[in-house]
Amino acid sequence: MALRLLKLEYQASITTASGSTLKTPLSFEQKQENKIISSIRMTVEYAITGIKRLGCMTQSLRNRRPFIDETFILPSTGIWNFHLRMA
Repeated sequence: MALRLLKLEYQASITTASGSTLKTPLSFEQKQENKIISSIRMTVEYAITGIKRLGCMTQSLRNRRPFIDETFILPSTGIWNFHLRMA
């Protein structure tokens, strides 16, 4: 239930890093922006990896009940956040 409400309130934005070619190298500002994007991406990837440590998140769900994925993702994220706070 909480995740469904969260989906309505959360506004996601997709940001990609700037690319360069041999003819047009990146400017200093573009390099700084890429570093910021990279640090955010690494934080997100570490969180996803931590959540996947639980076996129920790595297996495919074969249940046809609606919103069954929320039954697994909410406790998994809670356990991962607890692990981070206790570390």
